[in-house]
Amino acid sequence: MKNAKLLFILLLCVTRVSAQRALVANEELNLLYRGYDNKVAISMVGYDCSELSLHFLMPEQGDSIMIGTDACHYLVRTSEYGRVPLIISGRHGDTESSDTIMFMARSIPTPFPTLGGRLRGGIVNSGVLKSSPGIIPVISSDLWVRATVLSFELHYRTKDHKGNRDLKNAGPLFNKEMIEVLNKTKHGDTIVIRHVMVSYGKVPHEDIGDMLFLIREPPMDKQETKRQRLTKKLEKCQG
Repeated sequence: MKNAKLLFILLLCVTRVSAQRALVANEELNLLYRGYDNKVAISMVGYDCSELSLHFLMPEQGDSIMIGTDACHYLVRTSEYGRVPLIISGRHGDTESSDTIMFMARSIPTPFPTLGGRLRGGIVNSGVLKSSPGIIPVISSDLWVRATVLSFELHYRTKDHKGNRDLKNAGPLFNKEMIEVLNKTKHGDTIVIRHVMVSYGKVPHEDIGDMLFLIREPPMDKQETKRQRLTKKLEKCQG
């Protein structure tokens, strides 16, 4: 029994030493995103960062590793999917060490369109559309990748279908014609944002979908201005 305990303690110590030997930390949730320069920090016990190097175990076409802001940081780009082993090597005089660290590689999530960074569609009042500057694509990930809106279409449908408009625009902001349409929307109208084309990462252009907004205004008897509410409170206090 005593020998078994000693063996367990010895294995535990060996495991700890092995785990402390090298550390490769992906600063973006321990994932490698395909076609993107992933920020990776490296370290190894007993070695200075200038004595370390990082490389792929089995490099494929499109894979690259470059030194980042300093010797402890690298930019890792891969074209692979799934498991990607990286090797960290250290050399100090006649002493050499190496370790293999496994990462998971996946594609950058596809962005989705939003109105002003918040709304993706639904029932809104006309004021929401009038106050929005344009289309903002959002990537559902903690990875910061900028998505740029190349173009989109705005389709305006009135309740009686007499004032329908179909407009196109380059860039993320509503153009003059679109702003004029949004300013005259009223109860019962529909706004459809279609064919939002964006570029992000290594994707030059992609249609990320549509948004549909139904304009609904509250009944007039429920629309109180701020001044009216304050006046009622004042009258109640004075009474």
